[in-house]
Amino acid sequence: MCDNVSRTGVFVNERAKPLRGIDQCLVTYEKRCGRSVGIGLLLRFDGEAPDLSQLVRHLAERFSTVPELRWLLGESRGRSVWYPDPRFSWDSRIAQYSGYRADGETGLRAAVGDIAAMRLDPATAPWRAWLLRGFAPGQWALMLHVHHALADGQSMMSLAHRAFGERSSLSRPSRSWITPRRLSRRESWAKLLRGGPRQAWNLVPRRFPTRNANGDHRVDWATFDSAQVRRIAAHHDATVNDVVLALTTRTLSTGDTTPYALIPVSTRSADDTHRLGNELTTMRVPLPKRHQDPVSALKAITAATTQAKHGRDIDVSRAGAEVLPSWVFASLFRHALTGGYVDIIVSNWGTTPALAFHDNPVRELVPIMFRPPGHATTIGFATHGNRTHVGVVSTSDTDRLRDHWHSALTSLHDSAE
Repeated sequence: MCDNVSRTGVFVNERAKPLRGIDQCLVTYEKRCGRSVGIGLLLRFDGEAPDLSQLVRHLAERFSTVPELRWLLGESRGRSVWYPDPRFSWDSRIAQYSGYRADGETGLRAAVGDIAAMRLDPATAPWRAWLLRGFAPGQWALMLHVHHALADGQSMMSLAHRAFGERSSLSRPSRSWITPRRLSRRESWAKLLRGGPRQAWNLVPRRFPTRNANGDHRVDWATFDSAQVRRIAAHHDATVNDVVLALTTRTLSTGDTTPYALIPVSTRSADDTHRLGNELTTMRVPLPKRHQDPVSALKAITAATTQAKHGRDIDVSRAGAEVLPSWVFASLFRHALTGGYVDIIVSNWGTTPALAFHDNPVRELVPIMFRPPGHATTIGFATHGNRTHVGVVSTSDTDRLRDHWHSALTSLHDSAE
C-alpha cells in the first residue's frame, strides 16, 4: 500500500512505516522539551586512522542490509511515519570531526560531548557517523550518533557489530519491522486495570528535580574488567546490572528521600535482535541512600530489582503502549522521564564479541545516553569482549564520579575474595 508522505512541503509516494509507541513518544517528547534525544556509541581504535573515503566505503558496504538507515521521518494521514529517503547518500551522513578544543583525552571527551549535544532532525538526517582523528598520535575513533526514535541501546550494539564484527556472523540480513507477539486488547486492559492506578500515582512528582539538573553537562566514561564485575555479581547472587547500580548509588544526592532509578527493559525476541527501533519497556527501582556501604547497597539493589522484575510495572508499561491513545501514552512517557519520578536513568546496552576494523581491534566501546531535562545524570553501559564500559552524561563533576565508581568497585571486589 502506498501512502502520500509529507516532509517540509515535499510529497513523495512511498511505502510508509508508522512509528510504534516508544518511537512516537520520543519524537513527541523532543518537540515538547526542546532537548536532543540522540544517543551515541563511541568506538575507539589504536593505530593509523583510515581516511574518510575509506571509512565511508566500509560502512556503506557493512550497512547495506540495514534499510532503516535510509529512512526519514514524515507524516501520512496525520500519523508520523518512516519512509525511504529518495536522495540518500552515505557521504551525507558520514563526516570527519574538526572542532577539537584540546588535544589528547581531554580533547576527545570534549568532542564526544559536542557531538552528543548536536540536534538530529529525523526529517532530514536521523543519524550521523563521525570520524575522530588527530586528537592523539596513533589513535582514532568513530562516533555513531542516532536519533533515539530510530534506535535503542541494543540496536546501537547491533550496528557496531554489523560495522566491525566478523563477516561470518553477518550473513542474516536485518529483518525490518518484525511484529513481536502483541498482547490482546483484553489482556492489555486487564493489566492496566490491575496495575495502572498504582503506576499513575507513582508519576506524581515527589519533589523538585535535582539541583543543577538543567545546567551544562559533560560526557565521560570509565572501563572495568568484565570478569571482575561478573565475579562480584556471582558472589552476591546479583546481576551485572545490579553491580553497576551499586556503583552509581553513592553518587546520588537526594537527602532523606529514597532515590529511584528508571531501567529500560528489552522486549526483543531472539529473532528480533538485528532490527532498529525501540523494543522496550521500563521498570522503576528504589535505590539505597548514599550513606550505605557498597556491599549493603548491592544487597538492597538485588532485592529491589528482583521484586521489580516480578512486579506489574513492566507489563503495565507495555500494555499502555498497546491500547492507550498515543497522546495519553506520550504524556505518561514524558512524566516518567521527569526528575520528580526518577533520579537517574541507567541502561544496559548488552554485549558484543570482539570487534575490529580490518585487523585493528576496538579498544573501547562507550554508550552515550541522552539526558532529559530535570536529570543530573544518565548512564549507559555495555560489555565488549572482556571489558565493561560505562558512559555517563552528567552535570556533576565526572572525575569525582569515576573516583566513586572505582572506590566502590574495590570494596565490592574485596568482599568477593
